[in-house]
Amino acid sequence: MSALERKRAIDVKNTTTPDPRGSEAEWMTVKEAFIWLGGDPHDPSSGVTSLDGRRSIGFHRFRVLKAADYRAFGLEFQSDRRRKQQPCLRPLLSSNK
Repeated sequence: MSALERKRAIDVKNTTTPDPRGSEAEWMTVKEAFIWLGGDPHDPSSGVTSLDGRRSIGFHRFRVLKAADYRAFGLEFQSDRRRKQQPCLRPLLSSNK
């Protein structure tokens, strides 16, 4: 595990909050989510790809997506958390859990 991955794991762990669905959910900032998906927000040529492989976008576009668009990348978006300037993205829970 690289130093960046370890730091991200610690940062994400510190934002874990109880999920009303009965599990722990890791809330991430948009930047953390982009890194979690394998992108580098400081590299303009870096991008992340949607789960179906049809979309690949850079950080500047990723940070302004709508809730449905974040779902295409396997993420749940909470607009109320964004308005409160809190981490607003977390991995979608699998339907077979």
